[in-house]
Amino acid sequence: GGLLLKFHEFKKAPGGMLRLFSLAVLFNWVLGLLSARFIGGLSWEISMLIAGILIVTGPTVIIPALREAKLIRSTTSFLKWEGIVNDPIGVVIAVLVYDYIVYSGTVNGVEFILFAFSKIIIISIAISFSVRSIILWLTKRALIPEFLKVPAIFSSILILFTGTEYLQKGAGLLTITLYGILLGNSDFSSLRDIKRFGESLSVFTVSAVFIILSASLDISVWAQLDWHHFVLIFMFSFVIRPIGIMLSTIKSGIRYRERLLISLYGPRGIVAASVAGAVGTGLYNIGYEEGRVVLPIIFSVIIITVVVHSFWLGRLATRLKLKNPGEHGVLIVGGSPWTLQLAKKLKEMEIPVMLSDTSWHKLALAKNDDIDIHYGHIMNDLDMGEPDISQFEYLIAATEDDHYNTLVCHKLRHQFGSDHVYQIPIHADFFQKSEQMLNQEYCAFGNSQNALYENMLRNYHFGWNFKTLKISEECDLNCLVENKVLKDAIPFILIKTNKRIRLFGKSSINPQIGDIILYYVKESSD
Repeated sequence: GGLLLKFHEFKKAPGGMLRLFSLAVLFNWVLGLLSARFIGGLSWEISMLIAGILIVTGPTVIIPALREAKLIRSTTSFLKWEGIVNDPIGVVIAVLVYDYIVYSGTVNGVEFILFAFSKIIIISIAISFSVRSIILWLTKRALIPEFLKVPAIFSSILILFTGTEYLQKGAGLLTITLYGILLGNSDFSSLRDIKRFGESLSVFTVSAVFIILSASLDISVWAQLDWHHFVLIFMFSFVIRPIGIMLSTIKSGIRYRERLLISLYGPRGIVAASVAGAVGTGLYNIGYEEGRVVLPIIFSVIIITVVVHSFWLGRLATRLKLKNPGEHGVLIVGGSPWTLQLAKKLKEMEIPVMLSDTSWHKLALAKNDDIDIHYGHIMNDLDMGEPDISQFEYLIAATEDDHYNTLVCHKLRHQFGSDHVYQIPIHADFFQKSEQMLNQEYCAFGNSQNALYENMLRNYHFGWNFKTLKISEECDLNCLVENKVLKDAIPFILIKTNKRIRLFGKSSINPQIGDIILYYVKESSD
């Protein structure tokens, strides 16, 4: 998760971010502690433990949800930073409280916690900085082969976690989170590969851990919970976090609407579940009967918040106007007269569109027409977090360089999905010479010679333009092509009734009633 956090996001609202890591943590812990003690009827020790665990949200739940919700960038940054950074903070608090309970008869509680907390901070910062420096030093001198970089990073994570946990219990998660943040904001060359491998690994391991923890639960434990516990579960799910976030972010620079959404969206995830499973069982084994209720209470909060909060995120974001305007947008890489025509037509149809190019001269007209533009190398800039492409689901690579188009599609297919990236072929002999190349995978228009880049550019100079045709009756594509309107035209994009798009030629397309065909045609032929 730390690899996803960029310092430039933090700099845009440092006051608000710091509140989420400090005052919000304190308020949520204190409110949770008081609720568990006086509403749940639990002891002070168990109340401190449960409140500490439930400080954390669930980045493994939040990050995929944010991809789907398509919130504005600032709100996404707040939720992402809070979820990832507060995870180790909650774990540290839970572990320190657990150790305090276990050793309460032999140590001074306050001194023990302060000393252990100081050790955790010092160890985590020192080791994460040191290992990050070593890794960068080795890679810059080519002492780690390219094919071993990903295994080396993940091996270092395991060593870091195990080593720092051995030095000080509770320091492991904080260390590797800091390590991820430092590595993600460096010029490490294999970050993209590490992120991809990490995502695949986390999907599998998180699912497996949830299954294992669920299987270890005795369903009869829930029968031992009384109404006090269920009220407490409700408080943790819907009341404590909104109060804590709203109070802690007063005059923080975060807008009221964003504060409200952040406070109402806080699903818990795998960290809360795994920590609860470890400390709850540990306390019960040493004689704390209340240790049995830790896991069912935590699991109940996880289930409720994941299901309910995920259902209302999109609706709440829409109501609070924190969603990106429009969905199913199109990112066009390559500025040319005909791609500008396409961008203007898509904008006219209220489909979000952005035109990207490395030439300011090619983008100047688009800027004058109020089209969103990106000036620079899109692949490099996206690695640095710019531009914001959260509202774009489709990529059309349409520069005058075949190889660059292929590279753009290949590099960005992980973000858009391989079936959402399209490449406009360039030369007439493209398919005869390149059938075995990767770019065949991304090409739109199949073997059609009509929609080649040169033909589109030539057609522009002969007075062609983009127009639309709405399907009003059942008719296949052959029928439409024979239609007088499309007879001499190039069908380019099919826009479904739900605003999803498909480019003709990459796969079979069957237009339905209500769909819109965007086609390229000479003005006089319409």
